[in-house]
Amino acid sequence: MASFTSPKIIENCVILWLDDNRNFSTEDNKDSIAQFRSIVNAIETCKDIDSCRQCLTQLKNEKVFLIVSDTLLNEIAAFEENFVQLSSIYVFCSNSAVRTNKIKSFRKGRGIFTNMTHLCNELKTDVRRVEKNLLCGDTISPSANLTDNELPPSFMYCQLLKENFFKLEDDSDAKRKFIEYSKLQYAGNRLQIEYMEHFQATYDRGSEKQSPIWWYTIECFLYNMLNRALRLLDIEVLMHINFYIRDLHEQIKRRHKHPKESQLSVVYRGQGVSKSDFDKLKTNHLQSFNNFLSTTTIQSKAVEFVRNALHNPDYPDSIGILWEISIGSSVSSVPFTLVEDITAIKKEFEVLFSIGAVFRIESKEQEKIEELSFWRIKLTLTEDRDSSLTRLTDHIQRSLGSGTGWRPLGQLMIKMGHFSKAKEIYEKLIIGVAPEDRLQFIFLHNQLGHVEKQMDNLTEAFEHYQKAINCSKGYLSPHDSQLSSIYSNIGVISKKLKRFDEALKYFNLVLEIDRSTSDPNRLEIAVDYNNIGSVLDDQGKYAEALKNYEKALEIKLAHLQPDHPSLANNYSNIGVIHRKMGDCSTALSFYEKALAIQKKTLQPNHSAFITTYSNMVSALHSLNRIDEAIKCATEAANIAKEAFGTAHPETKRRKDILDKLEKRQ
Repeated sequence: MASFTSPKIIENCVILWLDDNRNFSTEDNKDSIAQFRSIVNAIETCKDIDSCRQCLTQLKNEKVFLIVSDTLLNEIAAFEENFVQLSSIYVFCSNSAVRTNKIKSFRKGRGIFTNMTHLCNELKTDVRRVEKNLLCGDTISPSANLTDNELPPSFMYCQLLKENFFKLEDDSDAKRKFIEYSKLQYAGNRLQIEYMEHFQATYDRGSEKQSPIWWYTIECFLYNMLNRALRLLDIEVLMHINFYIRDLHEQIKRRHKHPKESQLSVVYRGQGVSKSDFDKLKTNHLQSFNNFLSTTTIQSKAVEFVRNALHNPDYPDSIGILWEISIGSSVSSVPFTLVEDITAIKKEFEVLFSIGAVFRIESKEQEKIEELSFWRIKLTLTEDRDSSLTRLTDHIQRSLGSGTGWRPLGQLMIKMGHFSKAKEIYEKLIIGVAPEDRLQFIFLHNQLGHVEKQMDNLTEAFEHYQKAINCSKGYLSPHDSQLSSIYSNIGVISKKLKRFDEALKYFNLVLEIDRSTSDPNRLEIAVDYNNIGSVLDDQGKYAEALKNYEKALEIKLAHLQPDHPSLANNYSNIGVIHRKMGDCSTALSFYEKALAIQKKTLQPNHSAFITTYSNMVSALHSLNRIDEAIKCATEAANIAKEAFGTAHPETKRRKDILDKLEKRQ
């Protein structure tokens, strides 16, 4: 692993310095590293190509600025194509006679530098350009099918932030904790430490001077940490910086109520986007921006940003966009304010929108100013009562259940499959729980158990579930409905550990609890029967397993639409049991029912099709219907290839099965 100058990469940009003839431990070179750290916090020095390649491989989410000696320039030729995270290349050497055409062959080459000051100035310009172009956002169809996970995770996160985190109670010690944390990340970075000490001494969320907006416009450690954390959903940083996000939002909201804000009608923003992102921008779609959005009232300034973005070596085929945003006079879905009177950088005529602004795309037209070709995309700011936006935000709140603050975010991380992030949230939450709040302990240990189970850490999961049960003793009734999910999870783990009798005991306990409630949830009872059936299946008790699977299906058919997605799993389970009992014709009929539902409800390349087609292959092969088996095996192999890639073990396995069938034909 590379050992960067910071314990954790805290910013969007990283500098790699590759030089095989330089002693990086001399005072002169230490001073050079310090100068680089005034621009980018994370610096890694490399003495050879292999260590540099290893660093680049590790950096998945950062933009990398590579400084290289002229002696190694030819050896990094393949880096441009192999590492998309590589943003720019700079040759730094003492030999002024090095020919400039050596760097011109590199698409991302920025020049040959013999002077440290000139190199730092170029780096500052390029880093700022990249930071401005890393704005994160999502384009959402107004007809997005909310049951098909079509909502981008980052959009969901931002809406949660707006709905819940701004309502969190103040922590009077939050600023001190944040500065302590930041100093650890920026240890040895003299410039940023000075900013932190100034922030700690002067930051005043209630005034206009040294205010949240003023600090945001400085573009120092605070700005860099915030933008990266919002872009990557860095839970650790967000938990430390949350007080500032709330303060910044509140100041924008206060200023938004001022009469002069209502005089604003149109603002602009210029940037470059990739062709794939550009193609998503369709009329009447919603366009969200998932961080604080900087715009300007001066079109020419935004056009200059477009011009700079099109010189970005990261995206040689990038498309220039001029966002023209109509603010209007109605009640907007997000506050904004003109910040020229309190900004640290004057004459930008900046209008700053709070986090999670959502706009409607009205039109896109190609234009040309002088020699600059770009697209003007007209947006209108959505209103509070916008029907599409309301539908989306209501769905997000419903899908993540009750709770405020960080709890819904933990649920969102689980839905997104980001289990390590969910674990981080719940571990931090449990530290702050009062000893007498046993319900919170039960909930959080249950959530941690679920997360550990999803990460296949079964021992740790079991421990958390046991802690949840221990917390409940003497506090909850043995048949309390809250224990149902805990027992169910213990049953799942016991099944995975092949402790089938123990699993059966817990699943039967769950069934007993769920049936004894005053208003039984029939669909949860169907899940209980399905779980019991799966254990009996593993034990080879096929007739008993079939009875439980059929009970589960009967309940679901009575309470769900006949093509509900979850029914596909029930049909598949029953089909598998019939095949194991030797009735392949009946098995095939159930597999076909599962397939019919999946074709109606899933994307064509969904991995669930692989299992269904493979089950059909097995039944058709047993029935000696080889031609049909080959067709199903071909479908399974093609979907596996599209879903996982040609090198994935699952793809190879499906291809092997297809090859064997074709040899039998």
